[in-house]
Amino acid sequence: MQHSMSRSYRLALIFIAILLSLPLIFGGLLAEGQKRSSLENRTLHVWPDAGELLARPQSYLSGFQEYLKDRMALIVPATRIYNHFLYAVLGVSPSKKLSINLPYVFLTRHGEAQPPYYNFRNVARLADPDSVDNLEKQLGLIYRKTACPGRQIAFLVVPSKPAVYPDRLPGDTPREIVTVCKRINSGDHYLKKDHAGHWAVNLIFPLAEMIEKRDLPHFFPPEQFHVAGKSAHLVALKTLQALNIKIPDAYRAEPELDTKINDLKRALGFETRIKFWRYDYESAFGMVCEHQKPDRVKKFHKRAEEFKRFQCLHPMTEKKALVLGNSFGGPVSRHLAPGYKELVFVSFNGITHDDMARFPEFINQYAPDDLIFVFHDGGLFEWIIDRMVNAWCSD
Repeated sequence: MQHSMSRSYRLALIFIAILLSLPLIFGGLLAEGQKRSSLENRTLHVWPDAGELLARPQSYLSGFQEYLKDRMALIVPATRIYNHFLYAVLGVSPSKKLSINLPYVFLTRHGEAQPPYYNFRNVARLADPDSVDNLEKQLGLIYRKTACPGRQIAFLVVPSKPAVYPDRLPGDTPREIVTVCKRINSGDHYLKKDHAGHWAVNLIFPLAEMIEKRDLPHFFPPEQFHVAGKSAHLVALKTLQALNIKIPDAYRAEPELDTKINDLKRALGFETRIKFWRYDYESAFGMVCEHQKPDRVKKFHKRAEEFKRFQCLHPMTEKKALVLGNSFGGPVSRHLAPGYKELVFVSFNGITHDDMARFPEFINQYAPDDLIFVFHDGGLFEWIIDRMVNAWCSD
């Protein structure tokens, strides 16, 4: 009798679990859990293990209830409104990834697994001689792996906001980080050639030029993580000049003020529009851009998050260029493109070790006249350059 009741009890629990699962089957009441996870910057409750149902039914039902709560459709718009209230009204960051000193918004880390102020600490490593000495060795190895007769190779390091605007860092930033970023801003860093000796590679770090123009309206949109408009144009201009490309007046034509969606929308949990300066390269250079990854790129980098192919009818040169690096290469590549008949940008974000190991074959097949690596200052000390060295230079 007791065995029969126990069995009936378990069957009833299974039936209840099935009923609770119906919203998942028919949809409508549930939104994508991934979207809420991004909005609230936390890991959502997972579907409880089936073994819990018989062994610990109360625990299973509690876990299942939390799973459903995390995915109720009405939660997502409510969270978006709440995040916007925190940001716009209270000036409080709605995310552990962000630090705010309005109108300036700083991305302090890319994910929860990284320690607080991870991005700031990487920028601060520009003032550490050992870190920069190791970086110089790594870039030298990459240069030798990719060099060939007639090819120019450049490494563009894009200054990020902690180096350009250390005086705008939020009040919760550790004092030692603020101090080092101010030192870097004043020129006390080891990317300078007089600190590191003679770099074995063509390294471009236009920090002084960006500081000179930083207070121009919308120069480096304060709500952005990446450079945009005039700041992206400036670093591209310095790179083209370093590659001995003659700059025509059309490239320096005054831009028009435009708006776009902020690149930190995922971390904020809502969209805002920012102002930036748009350069009309389409009219001046006959520039067109496509984003669809061709099969030849997919073969060597299946997880490529960003791909761009620019072609110009009236370029500065008849050469072609390949731009590789992290996400900062995206906004910069558009401003580099007028220098070339064709320019391809491939982001290394998300690339696997195996794909990275095969990628030199793509470089050889594409055979660029100019090869340009683009990273922001904090990105110099992240995993991408380590993976390039390990995959390309391990022999």
